[in-house]
Amino acid sequence: MTAQGDPATALFPRAGSGELAQDIESVAVSGGDVGIDPLWARPGILRRIAARIAETLPAGVDRVVGDEEDLALITAVSLHSGVPCAVVDRDLKLRGELYPTETVLAVRMCSTAGRSSAIKVVLHRRVQVTKLVTAVEIEPPADLPSGIDHCALFRVRGGRLYQGDE
Repeated sequence: MTAQGDPATALFPRAGSGELAQDIESVAVSGGDVGIDPLWARPGILRRIAARIAETLPAGVDRVVGDEEDLALITAVSLHSGVPCAVVDRDLKLRGELYPTETVLAVRMCSTAGRSSAIKVVLHRRVQVTKLVTAVEIEPPADLPSGIDHCALFRVRGGRLYQGDE
C-alpha cells in the first residue's frame, strides 16, 4: 500500500468515492449496462479502483488473483499494494506462481453470474481465498463457493451506480 510520504500518493491523491462513482458512471454505465472496457482503458479510473481495493487488502494476503479478462485490474492492485499476482487464463490454467497454503485475494472488475472460475481453479491448489472484491457489481456472485466473503466497491441497481460495502 502506498504510504503517506510515497510520491505516488502526492501525484495521485485518493479521490472521494463520489468522484470515482461519477467517473465510472459517466464512462461505463449506460441504461443499466456496464461496459468493462472503459474502466480498464482509463488509467485514472483504473488507478483509483486499484487503490481502493489495495486499501481493503486483509493482513496476511500473499497474492492477488483473478481471471485473465481482469488482468489490468489484477496488475494494478498488485503494483499498488506490492503483493504479487497470478492469473487464470481462458483455458483455466494458472499463470504465475501460487503455492499451497498461500492466502489470496480474488479481484474482478465487474461481477456477473457464473464468473468465479479463478476462485475455483485456485481452490484446487489448496490455497485460502480470503475474499472476493468486485469493483462494480452488476449481479451478486451466485456461484461463489461457501466460506468466501464478497464485497463490492460499487453496485449497479436500476441503471444507477451506488456505493458498495467495501
